[in-house]
Amino acid sequence: MNNTRNDTSPPIGAVKLKGWAEYLIIIRERWLLALTLSVSIPCLFFYYQIQKPKIFSSSAFLIVEPSADRVVNIEEVVNLNTLDEDVMQVHFSQLNSSIFKKFVFESFTDAELEQLIEPYLEEESVILKNRKVKNAAQVYYGGLNIRRIERQNKFAIQMRHRTPLIAALVSNRYAEQYLKYLKDRSKRSNQEAIDFLALEAGKKSNIMDEKWDELRKWRLENDLISLQAQQDFIQEKRKGVSASLTASEHSQMVLESKIKLLKQQLDGGNDPFENPDVLAFGTLSKLKEDKEELIVKRDQLSSKYLKRHPLVVENDKSLESLERRILLNIRALVQKLDNELSEVKSNKIEISKQLMALDEDAKKLNVLYVKSDRLQFEIQSNQESLKSITERQREIEITSRLDSINVKIADRANTPQRPIEPDLKKTAVLAACLALMLFIGVPIGLDAMDNKVTKSWDITNLLEVELLAQIGTLKVPKGERMNVARKGLDHSVVESFRDLYSQVGMRSEVEFPKTILITSTIPEEGKSMLASNMASIFGRHGHKTLLLDLDLRRPSLHRGFNLSNKQGIINHVRTKEKFLGPITKAPTLGIHELEENVHLLCSGGHSRDATELIVSNQFDSLMESLKAEYSLLIVDTPPLGVFPDALLLAEKSDEILYLIRHGKPKRTAVRNLIQKLQATDSKVLGVVVNDLPPKKASYYGQYGYYSYYKYKSYQDT
Repeated sequence: MNNTRNDTSPPIGAVKLKGWAEYLIIIRERWLLALTLSVSIPCLFFYYQIQKPKIFSSSAFLIVEPSADRVVNIEEVVNLNTLDEDVMQVHFSQLNSSIFKKFVFESFTDAELEQLIEPYLEEESVILKNRKVKNAAQVYYGGLNIRRIERQNKFAIQMRHRTPLIAALVSNRYAEQYLKYLKDRSKRSNQEAIDFLALEAGKKSNIMDEKWDELRKWRLENDLISLQAQQDFIQEKRKGVSASLTASEHSQMVLESKIKLLKQQLDGGNDPFENPDVLAFGTLSKLKEDKEELIVKRDQLSSKYLKRHPLVVENDKSLESLERRILLNIRALVQKLDNELSEVKSNKIEISKQLMALDEDAKKLNVLYVKSDRLQFEIQSNQESLKSITERQREIEITSRLDSINVKIADRANTPQRPIEPDLKKTAVLAACLALMLFIGVPIGLDAMDNKVTKSWDITNLLEVELLAQIGTLKVPKGERMNVARKGLDHSVVESFRDLYSQVGMRSEVEFPKTILITSTIPEEGKSMLASNMASIFGRHGHKTLLLDLDLRRPSLHRGFNLSNKQGIINHVRTKEKFLGPITKAPTLGIHELEENVHLLCSGGHSRDATELIVSNQFDSLMESLKAEYSLLIVDTPPLGVFPDALLLAEKSDEILYLIRHGKPKRTAVRNLIQKLQATDSKVLGVVVNDLPPKKASYYGQYGYYSYYKYKSYQDT
């Protein structure tokens, strides 16, 4: 047994596309039905189309020319611009609007309405008079078509009608009414615009007068002649006050530094005359000179006299008196500087107040300036608006006197000579296309709805397994189908079995001895026939072959060979007696020799407990013993789509042949079952197709039965 699991099963839901060869086969399979439908239906279609009433078509063309967008002045009256898409879109919308269509329809006279509906009276036996307008409108709206010609500033107004004259009449009337509609609307819109602009000009003029009055009153209330002069005056005055404040701050800083320096000299015991401000104050410079003379004189007297000498004492008293005078003068200087500093600070405060007052005046003036500027801006804006309105009013008055309609009739509709419907050429082409579609589509559609296995594509691409052989429809009695190969009853079928033998030999990876299982999807597909004939073919090629009937629920091999089914697998497995001789001679098995190298082991009855029997140890022992005696075991099983026995037996087999009766099992069922078999330890060698009619043999390609059938046909000729 092959112990390596096959893990190359195809993915579920994979989609394969058919090739052109498969589609040709599909078409050939149902060509007669497709041909019948592809001839009859297009002929009926062609006949129906040519019996329709004749329809005439006539078209008038409107062209939109570039026009003046506005009148700039008298010298430049027109300004030719390229038409933009928006203008064309507006015209197209107007031409297609229900309002304008109704406007044109109302322009028809009673006689013209009669002509409009006259060709259609045959479609209704009785038409009431009060429905005349409604019927005419239905004909009018149904036959009218407005379209824009691509890359051109033109519109085509097409009318389809059963009367050539009416088709031309409606097209021309539509074009003429559109020009009239544009002219009337232009006149109305120009006059409305002139009236509107005159009204707006009056409103703007009144607003300007109100604003001027408001500005004059405001200036009088605030006693303002010129805001700019007032602002300049405040700015100049503020500059002077700012300069005075800066000078006061500088004087304050200088005085504070002088007082601080003088006090530091006095407190530190330094010579105050080193300070230039001291020397510059009053008589301090003279007192300094006197002090220096007394000091010189004291030095002279000290060298001649003692301290108590009257001259020395008198000198000391004079020097002390001078020192007191100097100190009094310095204190006076300090007092003078303090007074000056106080005065400077007082002036600084006053100047700061003046500056703040000026800033407040400037702020108030700015507020007044903003309001004045707003009033002047409003007056200026209204002046400009009034000027623009006046110019626009003059432009419209000028353009209203000109022909401002830029839409012209490029070509008038002519009376058509030939109908556009029915179009014999077009109808013939459509009928031919319909015939081709039916001839190809009907077979493909029917095949798509058919879920049965009917072609090699279903096997090789959808099921993703190999097609090993095809067996034709047997022309022998049902009771002799298991003996076709043994008795040579149908050479073409025997050749198919030989081809299957070759395919198994080429694709098999397991050496003899081995076990081959044969199963199918549903009953009556020919498993027993295939198993018995394959056993005969293998036996004739020198392989000792045993055919096992393991369809334990419904055994059939014994009936095909007119043998008893009392002895066999079920009987042997259930017996408790052990046979010591060769297994082939066991009386409980009752193995029958069908021909040289070919033996049959019947089921030995039938059982509903088939799965319990298959998984038993006695059954495994039996299979091992039989494999030791035979080089090939061919196992006939019940249909896998009905009973699970084949899955259990697949685990005990080496290779599997899957039989499909042509056109019987469904593709999805076959695919699911093959995938289950591929998940076992056995290898699925491929599929054998049974009961294949000779005419459909080519659907499965160049295999044995088809090749032999062609060869036989060639040989007969």
